[in-house]
Amino acid sequence: MREIKYILLVLVISLLIVLPSAAYMSYDIIASAGGPAFELHRSTMYLNFSVGGSVKGTGNFSRYSNIKNFVGVEAKEQTSATKKSTLDYTDQVLLKSREGPVIVTVNLESVNITNETQLNPLVEIAEAGDIQIDEYWPVLFANFKKISYLGPGISTRERYVNNGDTVITAIDSWKLNKQSLYQASTNRSHWDVRLTKTEARVIRASNKTSLYMMGLASTGSLTHLDITRRDDSGDTSSRITQDYSGEQTMNLKIKMGEIFIFNSTDLGWLDCCSGGYLEMNPIERKYLSADCIFNCTSGDYITGKSASKEDFEKPN
Repeated sequence: MREIKYILLVLVISLLIVLPSAAYMSYDIIASAGGPAFELHRSTMYLNFSVGGSVKGTGNFSRYSNIKNFVGVEAKEQTSATKKSTLDYTDQVLLKSREGPVIVTVNLESVNITNETQLNPLVEIAEAGDIQIDEYWPVLFANFKKISYLGPGISTRERYVNNGDTVITAIDSWKLNKQSLYQASTNRSHWDVRLTKTEARVIRASNKTSLYMMGLASTGSLTHLDITRRDDSGDTSSRITQDYSGEQTMNLKIKMGEIFIFNSTDLGWLDCCSGGYLEMNPIERKYLSADCIFNCTSGDYITGKSASKEDFEKPN
């Protein structure tokens, strides 16, 4: 005998929308079918943010910045030169994010299975659930930095995350010339979750791209790079780590991307590029040009060219 009926599993979905002036949105999902739980916590807000600045002179310097809670896009920097030194530091940041629909589809079931071939029939209850989440929250983030330093020592750490794809750099140097550009974009994420008593199987797909370019000339004790790419299940699909010390010159360009094909007439794309997403050519769709983000001439890394010898002159 086989009987199928729908029951309520352990499922918590909360959606928080505060006043329009704050424009903050978040949702949390916790689900279980009597076994491992699936959890998802996401947040974003409607935001246009840009800032640019520079510091130049002789003395001590310390900087800390942390950006998070924007649909899996994060950025963190810690830079300090605690002793008297010569520094020229330029920084530009752009962050655009939009709210959009989040569609959650839940199918929960409980199956009673009776084995009538035994003298004492055994009744088993098999609980299962399927959850699909479609999230239309576009985000665009870009960060350009240029550092020229000469002195007893400078320490600078960067960590960028785009929905699991990570770029980390750490540098300890007493003579440093560095230019870098990080750019991340995402406009849709999709989760397909299968819950049983024995597992919580999650398959994720996203429209996301990450770009990191760096030109470096350093004399110091450490130059550390750590680049991680994750697949749709969240596991590490590739990772590159490198460590250097002493004197080095480096040019680096890394692209990571994932395209999730879907049928939709309203893509909810950002207005950073005229014509919208549908009118962009395939290359632009994968990696938005930095020229449409920053209108500046502070370094060849904005245009993607290789560094020249003049890029690494000593600070004044």
